[in-house]
Amino acid sequence: MFVLNSKIAIGGFFFTTVNEVVIRKSVHSVVETAEVHIPAVAMIRRKGRAQPERRTPSELFSAGDAVVIKLGYNGSLETEFTGYVKNITCNRHVIIECEGVSWLLRRVVPEKIVNANDVQSALVAIRKMLPGLHVKCKDNVELTNVFSSGMSGLDVVNAISTYTDGNIKCFMADRDVLWCGRFYTSCANGEVFNRGSVVKYKVGYNALRDSELRQHSTEGAPAQVVYMRRPISGVVESGTAAKVGSTGANYQRVLNHVAGRKGLKQLADERMARFRYSGLDGQLTAYLQPYVQPGYRVSISDSLNKDRDGIYVAESVEVRFGVGGARRIIEIGPKVTKM
Repeated sequence: MFVLNSKIAIGGFFFTTVNEVVIRKSVHSVVETAEVHIPAVAMIRRKGRAQPERRTPSELFSAGDAVVIKLGYNGSLETEFTGYVKNITCNRHVIIECEGVSWLLRRVVPEKIVNANDVQSALVAIRKMLPGLHVKCKDNVELTNVFSSGMSGLDVVNAISTYTDGNIKCFMADRDVLWCGRFYTSCANGEVFNRGSVVKYKVGYNALRDSELRQHSTEGAPAQVVYMRRPISGVVESGTAAKVGSTGANYQRVLNHVAGRKGLKQLADERMARFRYSGLDGQLTAYLQPYVQPGYRVSISDSLNKDRDGIYVAESVEVRFGVGGARRIIEIGPKVTKM
């Protein structure tokens, strides 16, 4: 028999019973979030006092309080989320909104430490702001005007994504590791994003039979991706990726913050890889264990749909835990062809 357990620390308080917890993480964003739903009134037990104290939770917590959420079965817990309180909403019950490392990235970047003319130098700001954070940067696309006065570390990350048409991803591969690079190209090259080994799911056993999974469709993918830059000099630079034999429409964008044909070509190749990767779309709904985070490699076995069998990369993970049970909802992406 499996019994759900939780251990949640917020500020200086610990509790093991909640109405609901919802945690969301993705390779498409550095922002990790959690919502903790608890009763509007709590009984606080303090060390050295015989009687519990009746308090309103909203009086106990404040923005910036440290948060650690551990969930599991039968006393075997995994740390699902670490971060900080962002906001507290009080209604019939209390909702504590939490945010991961990105909460710390909201600080304004000191101008003197930033000389951002490529992706790696833009991330120097983040390393300086958070010395305990390790940055794995797999690409060094040359950029222009990434940083301006008053920007936060999160603004810098968002600028990298915006200026590269979303082709450079930044996400938390581990609790203390920020991964940055061309995600779909890295998948095709067999990149291992984090410490997690291959996690095995058997549909109908430890994953639900009604999971919404389908083969990734390339039917509407373009035959050609073209990125261009129109500098002040007026000499247009471009980078192109093409699929031989395809008759789809072209995908074309102007990226004036990308300096040089090499970077434009790298981003065009990444966009084409995103359109045409071999893998799955949709979600796999499973139980709380085994433990999976975005970037993990997931092995799927389905006796009724053998075409789904294979090893894939998890693109996003949503954990739902509460009085009604627990589920881990995994967005499945590219197939792993190199190990």
